[in-house]
Amino acid sequence: MEAVVSEKGKLRIADGTSKRETLSTAEGTAMFDQMQLQIRRMVGTSVPPDILQQVTDKKTGTEIWLAVVDLFDNNTNATAKVYRIRRLVSELWSMKLLPVCDASLHLCKMFNTCTKLKTLQYDVSDIDMVEMMLESLKSAVRYGADS
Repeated sequence: MEAVVSEKGKLRIADGTSKRETLSTAEGTAMFDQMQLQIRRMVGTSVPPDILQQVTDKKTGTEIWLAVVDLFDNNTNATAKVYRIRRLVSELWSMKLLPVCDASLHLCKMFNTCTKLKTLQYDVSDIDMVEMMLESLKSAVRYGADS
């Protein structure tokens, strides 16, 4: 994929070498913004859906590119992979729904973290996922006996 981005002349923008702030003309910044959109489109159509789901929250083509590079590069280093798995599992177990937050968004974040773990070839069993979800909702749910 790096070859395609490089071939299209967008690698310096994608990797963050060229910055929007360094451009002085309105035409230059408009062209830069257009290239950012093209990078987003190229990455979005090139990666599998589970990877795309993990980077859709990024705003610019550069942010998406760097996130995808990070996902693929960190998977090759065994130590980084183990550390990342531990961090994500710990993050998943410690997620809690706050009373003022949207439960659907909270569960989406949990499933997104679970997808990241599956990308790292870590299997979160269904029973563990159910327990994590119930534990995360415990403080926000009002039971009939509480009122």
